[in-house]
Amino acid sequence: MALLHRAVHLARQLSDPKDRVLVTTYTTTLSVTLEQLIRKLAPDAARKIEVTNLHQLARTICLRGGWQGKVIEDAEREDLWRTVLAGPLPAGFDRDCIRDEYELVIDTMGIDSEEGYLTAVRSGRPRLDRKQRRTLWPVFLEFNRLLHQRNRLTFEGLVHQARLVVERGGFTAYRHVLVDELQDFGLEALRLIAALTPTTGNPSDPLCLIGDGHQRIYHSLAIPLSRAGIEVRGRSRRLKINYRTSEQIRRWAQGLLAGVPVDDLDGGSADTTGDRSVFRGPEPQVRSFSDRTILAHYAVTWIQHLLDQGKLGSHEICVTPSVGFIRTALESAGISTLELQPRQADPGQAEPGVRLGSMQRIKGLEFRAVLMILEQTQEDRSDVRHRFEKYVAATRAREHLMVLVRSSEAGTG
Repeated sequence: MALLHRAVHLARQLSDPKDRVLVTTYTTTLSVTLEQLIRKLAPDAARKIEVTNLHQLARTICLRGGWQGKVIEDAEREDLWRTVLAGPLPAGFDRDCIRDEYELVIDTMGIDSEEGYLTAVRSGRPRLDRKQRRTLWPVFLEFNRLLHQRNRLTFEGLVHQARLVVERGGFTAYRHVLVDELQDFGLEALRLIAALTPTTGNPSDPLCLIGDGHQRIYHSLAIPLSRAGIEVRGRSRRLKINYRTSEQIRRWAQGLLAGVPVDDLDGGSADTTGDRSVFRGPEPQVRSFSDRTILAHYAVTWIQHLLDQGKLGSHEICVTPSVGFIRTALESAGISTLELQPRQADPGQAEPGVRLGSMQRIKGLEFRAVLMILEQTQEDRSDVRHRFEKYVAATRAREHLMVLVRSSEAGTG
């Protein structure tokens, strides 16, 4: 909410009718939600604020720059990789390793030359010496050649091209740029934001960035802002007071990431010392079941109990991820449900129903109660990405958090 209030404040200060404030984030669903909240918060300022997600922003910039291609679909990308990797592979590398290197390093960093790859900082990736990188580079070059041949771009390639358009002067910069969920932006995305930020005419407050390394679920590589030309040292502040979740939920969620390095978004480590919530609530509960039917019955009973108390509406309760057998059990018990849709904001109290959505889909949203369904195989604490996803899901809950685990051995905890 701090970002939204700042966007409204800045929009109201604009004197030139051509000036605009940009609010952008990584996911489509969250950008739609932010736009709706801004319209409710300040209809007068909303017309001066453009809210969009990263990839739609990049697409708009590329189209204005004359691009007429398409973003490659998953099936076509799979076909390209089958073609590129059909022959003998470079010694010491398997197909998954090669693809990961392309998607997490080459693509997200906008690397377009062998020298750029040889000198790239690959923090968080397995070490590769210069000889190994030279061996892989022809594979990546061939994949990019086929992309170009078909006039296709990956999503990250789209961001890269958008940056080039802006740097060539092919897109008018905004008066103010505000970014939410900064931790999900890769290097090229950060460079695009830097390019869009006004630097001439001694502008005041041109850029505002808000992010949390604990919620990094889309990009596993931590990219310091300074590498994108964004200097925040001595100008940033870590907010330590939590207004959204209870102290009990905050502590439980942070425990999910115990032992996992969390970055501060600029090359350092996040320090949670002094973090606190402004209110307290019930302790989160964890229950394990070996029988799916019994688990579903427990989920229905827990949700029905919350509704029977008369303090929560069904729209204030969320089940994540969206699991078919839970939805069936809820509807069989007469409890309505509503599946959260991509590119659509949560309708709130205007439409009743327990919300159902993936852990990624509910990112940026909040509910008074959240029920998480986990498989025992997902409880492997070495699965760092899933631990971040669980952290995000848990912190969507304001007051009540229930975690139900499908396990091979029944028990409670």
